[in-house]
Amino acid sequence: RHRWARTVWASGLGAAGAAVQGPASAGPVGLIGCWMGGTIAFLGATRLLGLGAAVGYYGGRIVAFADEKPKCPVQLHFGEKDASIPMTDVEIIKQKRPDVEIFVYKDAGHGFHCDERGSFHKDSCDVAWKRTTDFFPKHMKKELDAPAAAMSPDARRKTERPDGFGGGRTAQNRGNSLAA
Repeated sequence: RHRWARTVWASGLGAAGAAVQGPASAGPVGLIGCWMGGTIAFLGATRLLGLGAAVGYYGGRIVAFADEKPKCPVQLHFGEKDASIPMTDVEIIKQKRPDVEIFVYKDAGHGFHCDERGSFHKDSCDVAWKRTTDFFPKHMKKELDAPAAAMSPDARRKTERPDGFGGGRTAQNRGNSLAA
């Protein structure tokens, strides 16, 4: 399992790095990740140069990397009722990373942002998404495409390509697949 995790981290960071190295005329790159992608978003912020901002949702392994200092602004989202991420881990992250915006959603569990899961929690999802879409323009030099940033998770899913990857320059990690 340890070797598999290292491969996933390296693969995700490699894809994020490729997005960062894309044409500069397209503007800065932001990284969003959920589940394992939440940890990859955090690692991208700590290990990649040129990333504009990163947002992670319920990244369960972030605590293992919490000593690493982000090179760009970071925002993290956790569900208080997440059975796979102890709140003690979130407190450790808060303690070690006071430079990171961290939000905990009282009534949310793991996967609260995914409307295809039983753990989807609309109220928490809506608040977290608003915070996310406010975060990127605030911290990146060139504002993201406003219509795409303002979409709800459901609307975003309906406009994505069939392979599950969205367009634009915000790299979004879903589990272990990352695209720019």
